[in-house]
Amino acid sequence: FDPRWAMHRRPAFTTTNELAGLVGAGMKKEALALARRLLKAGTIAAPIFANAVRAILIHAHRIKSWKRLVECAYERVPKHRRESARFWMMSICTACDDNEGVLRLLPKRFTGEHALLELVWAMEATFATDNKELMRKLARQLPRLIRRVDDPDRQAQLLLCISEFYAREGKWSGAIAAAEPVQERPTFLHDAVAAIVEIHA
Repeated sequence: FDPRWAMHRRPAFTTTNELAGLVGAGMKKEALALARRLLKAGTIAAPIFANAVRAILIHAHRIKSWKRLVECAYERVPKHRRESARFWMMSICTACDDNEGVLRLLPKRFTGEHALLELVWAMEATFATDNKELMRKLARQLPRLIRRVDDPDRQAQLLLCISEFYAREGKWSGAIAAAEPVQERPTFLHDAVAAIVEIHA
């Protein structure tokens, strides 16, 4: 045993459990350093990718500076596992206002625990890019999803998307009807009021 080796040896954080612990403890610098190290690995498992991106979204101030690293890491997630990592790549694109990037990641079907957010982000990307054809295609899925959502805040997100869609299609009464219930949610009150005012303007 060489005590000099032990004295200078740095702890090697290599697992997602350790990363989650650093994030949970608010150890920003250490969490981001480990996230960077994990994303530079040769082959990246989808859960490791997800946890690393989550750490970035929570602790990084300039997410755009991480985007290239995350994109390269996503390409090294095995193709048969990328579906489970897609949500986190979309999260980065959304945070960076990369609407084209969001649309490139669209799934064939919106399923799974993140289906709602993926659809909301996709709709917002079509609004930003004025992609009316895709917007109408995606909008057909909104009623199906909203019936399956129990969380009021998630319902509010969908209703705002529906309201925006109707407004862009010139269906003003439908836009107002969709936005009005959202006023009951404090988190989205400003957005709902802004939408209604814009429709009436």
